[in-house]
Amino acid sequence: MRRRPLRWIIVGVVLATGAYFVLDVIALRYLESRGSAELARTVTAEDAKIDLGDIPFLPGFITGRLARAEINVRGASGSGGLRVQSLNVRMSAVRFSWREMFALSRSAFSTRTKVSMSEPIGLVEIGQIDLEEFLRRHISDIGTVRVSSGGVEVRFLETRLKTGIEPTEEDLTEPARYLPRVVDRRIALSLIGVAQVPERFAASARRVEHVIDLPAIPEGLRSDVRLGDGVIVVEASGRQAELTVGEGER
Repeated sequence: MRRRPLRWIIVGVVLATGAYFVLDVIALRYLESRGSAELARTVTAEDAKIDLGDIPFLPGFITGRLARAEINVRGASGSGGLRVQSLNVRMSAVRFSWREMFALSRSAFSTRTKVSMSEPIGLVEIGQIDLEEFLRRHISDIGTVRVSSGGVEVRFLETRLKTGIEPTEEDLTEPARYLPRVVDRRIALSLIGVAQVPERFAASARRVEHVIDLPAIPEGLRSDVRLGDGVIVVEASGRQAELTVGEGER
């Protein structure tokens, strides 16, 4: 009979541990789900996923300290309507206000909050089809856009075509050539060759350099631009970074 109180204590500890484990998992999945949905809505993305790390989760969240986090976004629309093919951000030692972060997971229009992190790495991919669609929408005399390992080629329309008709070689000028670069922390297309393009398209060729308006890369991060067949990849990384997230007032 004397062992019964000890037995009930053990049972109580096991039940409490199990309840805490369930609560921890539910809280983690809830915040990941709500945050992902709100992020997808804010950037008009096809899909967004936020990974806030592993369990135990609640102790780190309540103290505003997570060991790691990762964000993956597909098909997001940036400023001015340029569609970003994919965005991946990985970070460690994430610091934040848990109250403000919880509010942001429910609505991006909550009070903006600062998030600091260590060893952030961000990758942005811009596809050729999306870039062409964006540039043609903003500069009407652009015919085609080609992205390759050598740079970006933009050809202009010698003659106007009816909507929906794709240009042939006879309809196009020789290409103006660009290299994607990061200028003042923003991605831009720098004009490097326009000699073979007719003079009447010179103004349009220069406009291409300024039409992309994606958000600036956070201060303190190194940036690198790589080119592949049909894709521009921008990478940013550093030891420390601080972001202000949310769309509300502070």
